[in-house]
Amino acid sequence: MTDRANESPAQDAGASVAPPQPGVVDIVKKLTVDDFKNVGQYPCARSSLLYGIGTGFGAGVLRFAYKGQVLSASNYAVASFCAVSLVSWEVCRYQLKKQRSLPTSVGALPPSSAPPS
Repeated sequence: MTDRANESPAQDAGASVAPPQPGVVDIVKKLTVDDFKNVGQYPCARSSLLYGIGTGFGAGVLRFAYKGQVLSASNYAVASFCAVSLVSWEVCRYQLKKQRSLPTSVGALPPSSAPPS
């Protein structure tokens, strides 16, 4: 048996090493204005943002109607916008992933176990 702890990285050149994952700071540094111009073309982004905007507006208006405080109403609007946008984004992405995993052709379907009639 060989002792893998004593081997140098040069000796283990055949093993693949995963590159480090970029952090949030790296991603934010790479953002440009052009990234936000086409946000409506990303799958699920448009509908999620519209649901969030509508719900946030409605929650803010209702909270202002009941309490009469702008700060409280804006807090409710932003919180409901974020929550509804996030949930509708995740639901849409889940449905899209599930839809894409379905077989697309009849030949790809497994054979039926039902006896022929």
